Amino acid sequence: MEMTETISNIMNIVVDKVLIPALLVIGSTILILIKGYAEKLTNSLITKNETECLTAITTAKNNLIKEVDSVVSAAVSNNMALATDLRSQHNGLTSVDVKQLNSSAKQMIQDSLPESLINDNGSLSKIMGGQKSLNALIEGLIEKHVIAQKHLMK
Repeated sequence: MEMTETISNIMNIVVDKVLIPALLVIGSTILILIKGYAEKLTNSLITKNETECLTAITTAKNNLIKEVDSVVSAAVSNNMALATDLRSQHNGLTSVDVKQLNSSAKQMIQDSLPESLINDNGSLSKIMGGQKSLNALIEGLIEKHVIAQKHLMK
């Protein structure tokens, strides 16, 4: 009986002093490894999601720019016909004529695009980075199409 009791005590000591600490060390090592992989996986998923969002925003932005470009092209074409008529009537364009044509083109563009897109809180204004950026885009496209129309007229 004493032998069995001694073996039982030795087993309890081995379990308490060796086996439990060894299991804790192994378990903590596994947790550390899993934590590292989980952080890498989380960061990878976040990066993938951000990339997909940026791609969707860029696609939407490009589609809206194409739409605005076609509206600007139509407005400039219309104004170039008017400019040709004014030029023939006045033997050239006055600075007042040029300002009036620019104003007319901008007005046609604003009338052609839905208000929900171009106002300060509109989706086009937001995607383009604000009203200033949107206006700069429109003015740049107007210049682009004016130059293209002048080139076609030559």
